[in-house]
Amino acid sequence: MQENQRVSDMAVKVLARRDELATLWQEDLARKRAEERRQAQQEKHSQARLAAWEEFMQAERHELELRKDGQQGEPEAGKALEEEEYAY
Repeated sequence: MQENQRVSDMAVKVLARRDELATLWQEDLARKRAEERRQAQQEKHSQARLAAWEEFMQAERHELELRKDGQQGEPEAGKALEEEEYAY
């Protein structure tokens, strides 16, 4: 009878440890997934900023080429920019 009790106690301890490890694994998995989502969002934001910067630089180079060729940039664009400055 005592041997059965010891085996039963050992089984309970092993199962409790298994449950504890499973809980830790699940919590760790949740943290890892949250970190992966955060990194993906950060990468997406970085790519969007880079795309906006490249678009800006392309427009600036185009404007510079127009000036070098003796042409003026679009007058409406300058007017819109002035209006934006006064809107604030």
